[in-house]
Amino acid sequence: MSIGVLAGTIFILTFKRNQLSWQKISAPAIVSVLISIGYLSLAGDHGALNNGEKLVAARYWSVMDNQIPRLFVDRLIDDRVRLKSYLLGDWHSSDRPPLQTGMLLLAYPFVGKTGSLLASLVLGVAINIFWIWGLWGFLRTLGIGERKILQVIILVALVGAVFINTVYTWPKMLSAALALTVGAAIYVRDCPKQFRLLIIGSAGAFSLLSHGGALFAILGLMPWFWARRKQWLMRDIFVTLIIAALIYYPWVAYQKKFDPPGDRLIKWHLAGVVPSDETISAANALVAEYKKAGFHGIAINKIHNLRLLLGDSTDWNGEGAQGFAQPGWNSTFIGCLRQFFILRLGPAPTLLLIGVAFLFTPKMWRATWFKPLIGLLSSTLLIFVLLEFGSTPPCATWLWIAPYNALLLWCILGALAIAELSSKSFSIFLLIHVIVFIALWDYDLSMLSASSQQADFDKPDYVAKLIAAFALLMLVAKLFRESPPATEN
Repeated sequence: MSIGVLAGTIFILTFKRNQLSWQKISAPAIVSVLISIGYLSLAGDHGALNNGEKLVAARYWSVMDNQIPRLFVDRLIDDRVRLKSYLLGDWHSSDRPPLQTGMLLLAYPFVGKTGSLLASLVLGVAINIFWIWGLWGFLRTLGIGERKILQVIILVALVGAVFINTVYTWPKMLSAALALTVGAAIYVRDCPKQFRLLIIGSAGAFSLLSHGGALFAILGLMPWFWARRKQWLMRDIFVTLIIAALIYYPWVAYQKKFDPPGDRLIKWHLAGVVPSDETISAANALVAEYKKAGFHGIAINKIHNLRLLLGDSTDWNGEGAQGFAQPGWNSTFIGCLRQFFILRLGPAPTLLLIGVAFLFTPKMWRATWFKPLIGLLSSTLLIFVLLEFGSTPPCATWLWIAPYNALLLWCILGALAIAELSSKSFSIFLLIHVIVFIALWDYDLSMLSASSQQADFDKPDYVAKLIAAFALLMLVAKLFRESPPATEN
């Protein structure tokens, strides 16, 4: 159903009927398949691809979070009685939203237990790659032309943080896609209001069912919704909330009735209560921790949040980062660069930050997309900084905690500015971007890792490398086959 929400946005929400064509309909699908192939080949180009999600954890992110959806599925199929006990460590099955688990569950009868690791990785990438669909539809609603959207998608796909969070298959990129779908439904003009309300309510609920960080994204969209308040009647708002509640409530019932309490992450991120404490409710934890911090403590916490968000590597001296990327990376220059770019939102776009400098020109200010994108990114990040508790590193504004639509919005701002360059300048930048991406993310550092999940791989798989290179060449060929129209936004 969540895939239907995205497809509906791409195929119905963003086009008038006389604009539909097979080329426009198929473009997101073709690009998604090519980037998925490239990502999977790159992740497995040192062998051991059969290790699936464990391979990705060993190479890039040494915790087991990407295995939780598969473990949940296994427990649902084989041992439902044990669902009421801990799923992993001291984590309940009700502590993490279930959307990716449900999507994997539908496919499991076709793969069986023996191929579950590889199948979980492939299906997880197929699910998370929907960030392309959500972003494509969102950019269409802003009036951006098809060729420029393709340029932006390719540039964003070559950002390390986007690559890692797509192949490391926690469902954060899917959540981002659905949040952008909500934004598209709010912003689009040429679409029946009833359909827009259905999209807003359902995509918003599915986004929250994918990842809890979507809360910041949905609240960040509220200024957009308010700016168009003349379009909505009270009945419309009520209908939207009812749709969202009907979709989300079964998960609340599971949390409260079957495997309580289900509020660990609320207490963790909004109240700073990191160790599991099932004796206190989320509401009581919020009141107690804010009262304990006082006005001065709260202000200091939010300053920490802001510094970390902007990429200040001295804040807490990086404490809390270890265990969320490879510990072995600390001893190498490339490893330290990797951690810097995937742990903090500010520097995450890497070379696309060059494009951000181009935003401070009158030409960019006049672009139809400039104000909506700046406004949405600013409101989302403001909500994130203010609501994330920020008292200690685990409950601060690291990228892995952030709403991932903010990562995509931050990247596309620079990418859109670079797409305004001449064809020759864009080609040169794209070549440099590819080289930097390969240098940073294909070079293998995993054998330095202290992770207990270490996979058995140490030799390059040249077939996988050739497949990744072929996928990249096909993307570039598709881009340059598209001639820019005379007047493209």
